[in-house]
Order: sequence, then C-alpha cells, then structure tokens
Amino acid sequence: MERTIGNLGEEIQLHSDPYANLSQRILERACANTLYALAPDLLHTVDNLPASAHDVGEHYLLLGLHEHHEMDAITLNTFQRFSDLYHW
Repeated sequence: MERTIGNLGEEIQLHSDPYANLSQRILERACANTLYALAPDLLHTVDNLPASAHDVGEHYLLLGLHEHHEMDAITLNTFQRFSDLYHW
C-alpha cells in the first residue's frame, strides 16, 4: 500500500491541484487494471528470458546474478539451504 501511494505521488504532474491530479491517475490505473483483468492478453509478456531466470509463479521471476560478488559463509549457507529446499 505504501509503495502504491509513493508511486502515485511520483506521478503527480500538476502541482497546483495535486488531489485532482492524483484522482485522475488513480482512475486511469483502475481502468488499466480492469482491462488487464478482462483481457489478460493485453499484458506484455517477456518471451526471451535469460537462461538464469526462474519463473516462481504469480507473474514473478527470480533473476540470476548480473554481477559477481563474494558472499560470506553464513549468507552462502543460507542461500544453499533455501535452494535445496525449493529444488532450484
């Protein structure tokens, strides 16, 4: 909820009447969400996912590393246990 409020606040373009502008942005977003719910094919899908990407469902992806960083032993152990638990 806080993220949505923050995103809507960033979208305000006319600062002389922010509440009217915010209401308009909310209405536009509600209309778009209604269209996506009625016609899911309108949503853009990513067909060319990186080889390291893993679809975790509900329209979420787990993306692989973009940079290489060394992890300490505790963090590495935690990730390995998580990975073993979910068989990735």
